[in-house]
Amino acid sequence: MQLADIEEAGKHADAAVARLSSVQTPVLEYQVHFFLGQLAQKRGDLTAARDSYQTARHALESMRTRIHTEELKISFGRNRLQIYESLVEIFLAGAAGEQSNAEALACIEAAKVPQHE
Repeated sequence: MQLADIEEAGKHADAAVARLSSVQTPVLEYQVHFFLGQLAQKRGDLTAARDSYQTARHALESMRTRIHTEELKISFGRNRLQIYESLVEIFLAGAAGEQSNAEALACIEAAKVPQHE
């Protein structure tokens, strides 16, 4: 993606998704779906970007209860904000139609809520 070869990056991401289907690794699921969201956003496909970001968000949130060390909690918080920022950007661009502004506000509110283990 950094080399601006979106098609090749997409092929690698699709291969990663295929490999992940047989294992349960939320951290990798988060990373690949976040990446897919970034690719879709670069292509201008806001609906696909929204869907990938939402999948990444759910994977990230599922990890919350499994975090034990302080270092991982800090990393989780940073990743969590990153996904919400991306979702807000997508919603403000109109990816949810008439509900876009409401969805953006909901993401902002969800990002502000402290996550307790």
